[in-house]
Amino acid sequence: RKDGSELWIQASYNPILDAEGNPYRVVKFASDLTEARAEKERARIREEKERAEWLEAQVGGILEVVAAAGKGDLTRTLDQAGIDGPVGALATGVNSMISDLREVVGSVVDGAQAFRAKSTDINEAVRGMAHRTERLGARPRRARAPARTPCRPWRRSTSRPPRSRRSSK
Repeated sequence: RKDGSELWIQASYNPILDAEGNPYRVVKFASDLTEARAEKERARIREEKERAEWLEAQVGGILEVVAAAGKGDLTRTLDQAGIDGPVGALATGVNSMISDLREVVGSVVDGAQAFRAKSTDINEAVRGMAHRTERLGARPRRARAPARTPCRPWRRSTSRPPRSRRSSK
């Protein structure tokens, strides 16, 4: 173009033949494709922008789910419909991670509940034992006979004969 801008054309050259079949002239047909090409480029840029916005939205959704999981909310997952490539693989990994975390937290909760139940059982048993011990301690005790002092064993003395308990008649 005279203004220096690009010009895209599609041209065809067609020969005109004389009666003997020899070309004596060439007719050129040209079509200006500049506007069509520019529209095609604008459409490509628009599609790339839409794809970038879509990817940004998908990554934003992934970040929201991960942030929620970081705060303890393991109920959220990612809808993977239409997600492919590296972002799809990331979404699959995040959903798998959240599922695994749910299982681990569930196991921990179950273990804590079982521990609590056993602790309650032990606490009740200890209270029962304490109650029985208090009852035993509150009973009146029988008076015990004073301890007997052991008698000295009788020793035979050689100086004196043993006394007999029989009386003589």
